[in-house]
Amino acid sequence: MKLALVLGTDAGGMKEIVESNVTGLLHPVGKQGNKVLAENLRFLLENPAAPLKWGREGERRWRRCT
Repeated sequence: MKLALVLGTDAGGMKEIVESNVTGLLHPVGKQGNKVLAENLRFLLENPAAPLKWGREGERRWRRCT
């Protein structure tokens, strides 16, 4: 299984699937989310190992549900 980086909006079903800072990063919807999105992108650039950790946790949760 390939691991994928999850960066999404804190809305709808996404916030039920992604736990921010555990299985990915979420930001608010719309213009108010721009600053948080920029901060999340900077975090990813400065912490390249984080998505691998989140991907492993996401896979672990997925396997637990299947």
